[in-house]
Amino acid sequence: MSIQDKLSKIHSGLMRKLFDYQLGLVSSDVKVIRLKITENQYLDETIEVISDDTITLKLALPTEIPLYRLRGEEQDAIDDKTGIFLYDILPIEGYSKFTDNVEKFDIFIKKLKDENVDTDPLLMILRVSETVGSFNVNQLVWKKFYCAPYNMTISTEIQTIIDTYEAEEE
Repeated sequence: MSIQDKLSKIHSGLMRKLFDYQLGLVSSDVKVIRLKITENQYLDETIEVISDDTITLKLALPTEIPLYRLRGEEQDAIDDKTGIFLYDILPIEGYSKFTDNVEKFDIFIKKLKDENVDTDPLLMILRVSETVGSFNVNQLVWKKFYCAPYNMTISTEIQTIIDTYEAEEE
């Protein structure tokens, strides 16, 4: 191992720790459902829930979110073909700690509250569409991911996890 590799290993470890520390200061708790998705030769997806955890996450949410597009009670999928919002097209950037190991196809459930309305929180359901990272010589120093709103029909297993999380008090 060369001197550059040794220095890079130490420097990268410090950069990862500082990145995780920064996320701890500016992040919030979000429910994540880890999925294993397999496709057959006809491109039919089989979805299997691996786990569901609460992790610390920083999401760069859009400044304007159409409220009726968020999932409420008794709603399987959003069937609205009246228009396309930038919210549907542009990815939402997110960051998590290295130990949380966010991967492609994970589903995030973020609670959004309107303090003026005494109802259950609105749930923003996002799916990780891509993960990217940055390397320092040969060590990964940070990673981020892109999310998109998840508007597909949700399986009963995932819906049960969502309902349980929605009922939890904070």
